Order: sequence, then structure tokens, then C-alpha cells
Amino acid sequence: MAKIFTDNVAFLQEAKEALAKYKETVNREEELTLQEKQQAKILSAEKKAVEDNVAGTIKKRRGELTAKYDTELSRIQDGLKKIRSQREKAKQKSMKERIEAQNAPFKDENREMHNKIRGLFRQDRVPSFCNSTLFYSIYYPGTVKEILVLLAVFAVCCVLIPCGLYSLLPQKRTLWLILIYVAVIVIFGGIYIIVGNITKDAHREALLEARQIRRSMEKNRKRMRDNARAIRSETSEEHYDLSEFDAQIKEKEGERASLESQKAEALAAFERETAPAIEAEIRGGSRERLETLEAEYNETAANLRREQAALKEASLRLSDDYESYIGKDFMKEDRLDALIGLLESGQASGITEAEELYRQNPSRKQNG
Repeated sequence: MAKIFTDNVAFLQEAKEALAKYKETVNREEELTLQEKQQAKILSAEKKAVEDNVAGTIKKRRGELTAKYDTELSRIQDGLKKIRSQREKAKQKSMKERIEAQNAPFKDENREMHNKIRGLFRQDRVPSFCNSTLFYSIYYPGTVKEILVLLAVFAVCCVLIPCGLYSLLPQKRTLWLILIYVAVIVIFGGIYIIVGNITKDAHREALLEARQIRRSMEKNRKRMRDNARAIRSETSEEHYDLSEFDAQIKEKEGERASLESQKAEALAAFERETAPAIEAEIRGGSRERLETLEAEYNETAANLRREQAALKEASLRLSDDYESYIGKDFMKEDRLDALIGLLESGQASGITEAEELYRQNPSRKQNG
């Protein structure tokens, strides 16, 4: 019996020691897990910093190289733009001179006809305002332009002015509108008749002759417009001496093409030689620290794997050697101490009896 008692107590003591070792292993495994995560985070951050440094430095150097060529290309492009602008101005000037030259006879003829009308009006004492588009539109409308002017005058006198005056009245009555129209008709009609009497009736032959001259002048103006339109619509530039500008443009375009080719070659050389050299330099400067961090991480990871294996072994040992007999509920340090106390005090002769007493006595359970 003494041997059985001694064996039970020793068994529980061994279970207690095994439980303590298991907890130590769990603590070490948790510490190593946390340490591995922290080291993995630091290592990942360092690797990302190196990659960002490589990408950022290469991008910056590439941008500086590109900017150098782009600045020069922009200067050439500005020069091209300036020469093309000068060429266009020279072309427009020559075109204007050509139009002026072709229209000069018509302008001279119109000037002579204008002087003829002035002389005719002076001789017949016709008021000078009669030599106007407005006068001929009102009294001798014949062209589309004169008819349109007449319609505009009619709209102003018979619609715009009466309606405008009526809108200004504080009280709106049909009678007022009728009176306004009567007044407008009397006023403008009177003016029309009076002006007609002192011009159209008194100087009919001179006005009709002047109208024929004006028609001839309008035909000349149409010919001048047609000439200008025809010259401006020409696609050929053979009439203008632009060879000097074309030579300068060709030279600038050649410079641009050459520089664009140099830029492409320089960028290709950068990607082929400079970028790898920059990458190697940055990675070389960071290699020692990365290797140290990676070695520390690998060591921690290896220790963690060993602790995980030890934890698995300790867990299986607890389960196979102790929990299967003592029970999982009693594999706690305070309860194991309570069972040992029951055995040592003689209250129980075996582990199963001690567990039963522990369950039946709440006070002992609490003390334990």
C-alpha cells in the first residue's frame, strides 16, 4: 500500500512537472511566433524600401535625361513655329499685294465712277446723302441688298418704334396703339414724301444715272471679291517666293529628327547599361543589412519550428502519459496540488478516489 501511495504521488508530481514544461514550451512558441512576425515585417519593409529606392532613382535619372532632350527639342520646335509664322506672314503679304495688283484697275475705275457721281450731283445740285445705299434702298430698290435694307427700315419704322413707344406707356389701350401708328405713319410718311419731292422728283434723271453708275461700281466690287476669293483658295504657292523659309524649315526639321534619334539611342543605352548599374549599386549598399535581417529571420523561423515540434511532442506526452489516466479536467497545477494533498493527508488511497473527493467537497475545491 505504501508503494502504491508513493507511486501515485510521484505520478502526480511527474504530471505537474510535465505540465509546467508544456507551459514553458507554449510560452517560448508564442514568443518566437511574435518575434518571427516582427522580423518578417521588418525584412519586408527593408526589401520594399530597397525596391522603391531602385525604382525611384531610375525613374528620376530617366526623367532628367528625357528632360534634357525635351528642352532642346522644345527650343527647336519653337524655332520651327517662329519660321512657319514668318513664312505665313510673308505669304499673306504677297497674297495681299497680288490681290491689290489684280484689283487695282477695278479700284481705279470705281474711284473714277465715284468722282463722276459727285460731279453729276454737284452739277444738278443733288443732296450728297442721296449717294447712299439707304437712299437708293428706300426710293430705288433693285438689288437683293437694297430690298433687305428697305425691309429693315420698314420693320424699324412700322414695328420696332411703335411697339417701343407703346411699351413705355403707363396704361395700355388699343386706342393709344392706333394713335401711335397714325403718328408714325404721318411723321415717317411725311418725311418720305418731303425727301422724295426734293430729291426723287426734282433730280430724277441725275439719280437714275447715278444708280446705273452705282450698279457698275457694285459689279466691280463683286469682281474684286471674286478675285480675292480665288487667290486665297489656291493651293499652289508658285506665285510667292517662300524658298528661303522652306530651306530654314527643312533645316530645323532635320535638327529635330536627328535629336529625336539621339534621344531614343540615349534612352535605350540608359535602360541597357545605366539602369542596371544604378540597381546594382543600390542593392549592393543594402545587401549586408538585408542578409543580416534575413539570417536573423531564418534563425528565428528555425527555432520556431523546433519549438512547434517540441510543443507537439509535449502535448502528445501529456495526453498519452497523464491526461488519459488523470483526466483533462485535472491537468491543472492547482488541481494536481489538491490531489497530491488528498493523497498525502491520507484522505484518499488512490488518484481516482482523490478526484471523487475533490468533486464532492466544494470547499476543498475552492481551497485547491
